[in-house]
Amino acid sequence: MPGRHPHHSGHESVREPYLRVISDFNPDGTDADAGQNTPPDGSVNIRQLFIGEPYLGPGVSKLVFSMRVAPPTLPSPPPNSQWFIIWHRLNPDQNFDRRYVAMRTNATGAMSFEYGNFGVPLDPTNPNPNANTPVKLGDADSGSYDTASGVIRIELSDSNAEDVAAGQTLTDLNVRTYFNRPDPGPRAQNNASDITGNSSYNVVGNASCFCHVNEPPVARLGAAPDLGRGTADGRIRRVGVERPERG
Repeated sequence: MPGRHPHHSGHESVREPYLRVISDFNPDGTDADAGQNTPPDGSVNIRQLFIGEPYLGPGVSKLVFSMRVAPPTLPSPPPNSQWFIIWHRLNPDQNFDRRYVAMRTNATGAMSFEYGNFGVPLDPTNPNPNANTPVKLGDADSGSYDTASGVIRIELSDSNAEDVAAGQTLTDLNVRTYFNRPDPGPRAQNNASDITGNSSYNVVGNASCFCHVNEPPVARLGAAPDLGRGTADGRIRRVGVERPERG
């Protein structure tokens, strides 16, 4: 549910679909959308957000964001649109207190994936010119959008998320989308096509589950030898087959 603070041991974060952090559904299963934040198309209708930290190799530290949107009515991603995943920075400043990863489309509908800083909320009495404005810092490690499943997947190195590490938390997480909203300009709540409630994610680190990929089962003794009754021969009660422990 929106706003919940997930508690997890790390197991949910290493296998897709990973840990569900946000659900944009009402208790009866309908979309939790209303007013100006009612999405005009399924492609910008947020359903869920999952975050994971699968084992990707020695020394590789990445966050994997998996956003689920509704089935689109359009055959391809809408042009001039944005899908933002936003959280509070570990080291905020007076102009940018949030970090983001995002998928964007340009005027032709071509997709790109990026990360950056997000401006402070608007203070009507003392407006900051950077309020609610995203500023790109670089490209995400990778990204994809499968229109058939509605999955938008973005990988971001921890080094591009302010070197976030195990034991730290991504707070005030939310997702917001903008349908056919040409850049540049603020991306505030009141002009979002859809926006979720806030949640948090506890970082566990990719090394929290060292999964041995394609390692065969190993036969091991499951019990000590039983010397038997009235014999000098040892017998093995059973032999267990252990598969490598996974996360």
